[in-house]
Amino acid sequence: MKDNELTIIDELRGFTDIYIVKELTASKLVLVFEDWDNTDDGGEVLDDATTTTYKKIS
Repeated sequence: MKDNELTIIDELRGFTDIYIVKELTASKLVLVFEDWDNTDDGGEVLDDATTTTYKKIS
């Protein structure tokens, strides 16, 4: 996170998301990235979840 912008780049899928953080009062931020797969019956199943933790720097 730099200058109140959190940039998430997914090189595998080819996209970049930029989030503006208005206020961060917690000591850490934990993001969870979920990878869902489609099932044969038209539903979805969670294939994988990855967590990333960012610590606040004062």
